Amino acid sequence: MQYTFTRTVKGKIMPIQAIQERMRIAFPESADVLTVRAIGQGVRLADDLILNTPLLNTLPGRDYRGLIRRAGVMFALHEACARGDLPFKTHFRQMHRGHWHLLEINSGRERAQICRTDEADGFPEDTPVKQDERLVNQFNLFEDHLPPVEMILDKIPRLYVWLTFGADYTGSLTHVCWCAPAKEEKQWLAFENILRRAVGSGALPPTGNPTPDPKTKLRFKDHIEEALEKKNDDKSSA
Repeated sequence: MQYTFTRTVKGKIMPIQAIQERMRIAFPESADVLTVRAIGQGVRLADDLILNTPLLNTLPGRDYRGLIRRAGVMFALHEACARGDLPFKTHFRQMHRGHWHLLEINSGRERAQICRTDEADGFPEDTPVKQDERLVNQFNLFEDHLPPVEMILDKIPRLYVWLTFGADYTGSLTHVCWCAPAKEEKQWLAFENILRRAVGSGALPPTGNPTPDPKTKLRFKDHIEEALEKKNDDKSSA
């Protein structure tokens, strides 16, 4: 297999094909449509919960829409993996800093986490947790003189990837991307907008998907209540 470097007109080395291919082997094109569907369902679950919860369906409550949508996406993707619709293994774990939880997505030796972003190529809000996590992508691919590809890949024994998404005020997805951040700065080692590919294939409409069924909505409501209770318990014990 041949790997080549691509340089910009300014001479900077861009993300190499080796990292892009490695990311897409772990999170393959064959799963793109079902991944996008799960994320769309997660956004709809969140918006339905907001609409039907008086405390959330207020101006202050809607300020939490982004957080609740992220929770809905994590819930829906986790359920899709548990059903076997998606070929990934997932589990919820508490962040090593703070009392929040995240969904760990594993595929082979690679792992990913879900982030909400405003733009397709935008970076999520920077946090100490994200800074810690992305340090595993430790090799600097933007040097003037790079070693052989094999050495670069050995320096990243377990690629850390983000599954980013965004949705407008109506709940329509604006982007869904697999992307691997460099260890620092706002640089991509690999990037793929799978929403554009999924919609372009004709296999997935960007809007018009059915409303989640009542059982799924109830499970998500219970999931949110359980998560809030656990968060309060963790704070109390701390």
